[in-house]
Amino acid sequence: MTCRFSGLVFLGLLSSILLMGSTGYAGEDSPESYEGETITVTSRKVEEKVKDVPASLSVFDGMMIKDNKIGGIDELTYFVPNLSFDKLNTHETTLSFRGIGGLPSMNKVWLINVDGVAIPYVALDTFLDTERVEVLRAGQGALYGRNTQAGVVNIITKDPGETPEFEGGISYGSYNTMEARAIFSTSLTDQSGLRASFKASSSDGYFENDFYNADDTNDDTQYTGALKYTHRAGDSDIELSVFADSYDSGYDTLVPLSEGPSYHTRNNETGKNKGSHVTPILTFNREMGIGTLTTVTSYTDSEYEILADFDFTEKDIFVFGYEENYNTFSQEARLAGKTGNVSWLGGIYGMYEELDLQTDMTFGQDAPQSQGMTMQQMSTVDTVNVAAFGEVKWDFASRWQWAGSLRANYEKKDLDWNGPMDTSLDMDEDWSALLPATSLTFAVNDENNVYTAISTGYHAGDYSANQVKKELVEQVVDPEYAVTYEIGWKSDLMDKRLRANAAVFYTDWRDMQVNVTSPGGDGGMAISRRENAGEAHSIGFESDVSFRPVQGFELYGALGIIDIEFDDYEINKSTGTNLEGNKIPNTPEYKFTLGSTYFFNGGFFMNGCASFVGETYLDEYNKVEQDPYTLMNASVGYETERWTARVYGKNLLDEEFYVHHFNGAGRAGDPLMVGAEVSVRL
Repeated sequence: MTCRFSGLVFLGLLSSILLMGSTGYAGEDSPESYEGETITVTSRKVEEKVKDVPASLSVFDGMMIKDNKIGGIDELTYFVPNLSFDKLNTHETTLSFRGIGGLPSMNKVWLINVDGVAIPYVALDTFLDTERVEVLRAGQGALYGRNTQAGVVNIITKDPGETPEFEGGISYGSYNTMEARAIFSTSLTDQSGLRASFKASSSDGYFENDFYNADDTNDDTQYTGALKYTHRAGDSDIELSVFADSYDSGYDTLVPLSEGPSYHTRNNETGKNKGSHVTPILTFNREMGIGTLTTVTSYTDSEYEILADFDFTEKDIFVFGYEENYNTFSQEARLAGKTGNVSWLGGIYGMYEELDLQTDMTFGQDAPQSQGMTMQQMSTVDTVNVAAFGEVKWDFASRWQWAGSLRANYEKKDLDWNGPMDTSLDMDEDWSALLPATSLTFAVNDENNVYTAISTGYHAGDYSANQVKKELVEQVVDPEYAVTYEIGWKSDLMDKRLRANAAVFYTDWRDMQVNVTSPGGDGGMAISRRENAGEAHSIGFESDVSFRPVQGFELYGALGIIDIEFDDYEINKSTGTNLEGNKIPNTPEYKFTLGSTYFFNGGFFMNGCASFVGETYLDEYNKVEQDPYTLMNASVGYETERWTARVYGKNLLDEEFYVHHFNGAGRAGDPLMVGAEVSVRL
């Protein structure tokens, strides 16, 4: 009751400020004189206008992320049609693009790229010093390759400016949540510049452990930093970036479903959730007579470790531990140019990755059997991935463009696995794939494009190396594929002040890597292992709109509607149970977001948005259901040339809902949270 009352008070404050400023106007320019900006993206590895990309693409600039106080990838999903999330813990969020990725048993089927490089790190959940975020939906295998049959998230960070710049800020909010950040940028010479950013945050977390009578068992600290150096001379430019992150959190969030969405746990083991990564990236561009040569070289060292009480009670029954360490080197080289009315791109890609895994399953003194026993596996998976790719865009007639792209992909994985009782495996597998895509675009006029597209996505074959039983690891899964058929409309209207996009799509998802329960050998217990045993399809509609009638005032909205279900999934061969017709979990049947940002004369500003999320199943059996809910967020503040101050509120209606389900337990989403922040600029 207290939290809900606080939310109503905050809404009342917003209304009062709006009424106070209603006599002002958001900008000096009239609608007739104001012209919007042209938005340029690099989602297809070359610069082009958003309107000219024949795919479902959502773009958010750094100002929009800041105005809406979007702190992580999970919060961004509310602004993207048919993009949803499953939040396993404080820093591990999996995404579901049009339902693909929604199965909790699946490995990641989408990429997060930072400045053109896929970083294998669970906690890429912070938008520090971001220029823009591009979210591509549907399969992107032709240009991006492995693990992209769902989509791609591209995060582009800011470059150094020509003049010195400094910005620093602090914030404090509910549950003792604190954050400090600083950004510095300067030119070193006429041709080079340097930009550095840093953020530190901490929180007690919003879960309370009733067994220990403590309110900080899911506390969290995180440090994130970035450094970028650029040098431009003549026809060449070099960019060296280094990204680093470290976090340390508890893992005390799961509560039995019988208690409903709850922030009160009883776990006797409060767990841990730790991770870190360092990623240097070297990018080189050179203008040549034939086109632009680009090379991208990167290395990532990332670690991730969890310890969790998976019996969800105060009893000492079962604790799960898991560690992973990625060492990944990648190199891409591509050449892009234009010959007559044909634009083209060609490139090669290579990657070597070493992944070390460790799983510990410990049965406590209260376990019904195997008390005090720990089952452990330690394994290494070495992956080599090479590919050649290309794209051609042909303006074959006035206002018509055809585009075709193709990627030839080869991947080889070697497994060295060691399990309980001196069991071991030494295996190697390889897979090849051709991943095409094509589109046809018609420019109705200078403001409107319509397109049709077919794209393919591909999730690499894999081992279940994190399992502790040999018979589960021996089952290798082959790649799975998704083909998406899409028809869309894109527009820049009213001198680019109004942008509207819409698309309908159908996706055919085959050879799904899913968990299947099978009878045990020689009359033993049934076992569950991953197999290529599922098929599914989806059909849906999505649209997003942004309207800036005058400077300082923006209205925006996003709508996604989807129907996605299994065509075939015999989940239990022992009983013959088939989930044909069931909905894919973690995929809301609809999601609608509407919001606005308004800057008044005199420096006051306000922002508010509401997201309406439809019914969502949280498991494959469709027995765990999340009812529709509404999220309302808002902020008000005052801004000058040198400083900004604001107060904000999230989940102002104090809605209770699940963001994760696992084995009869769930994690509740963020409750009502309020806070204040101040920043200065020099």
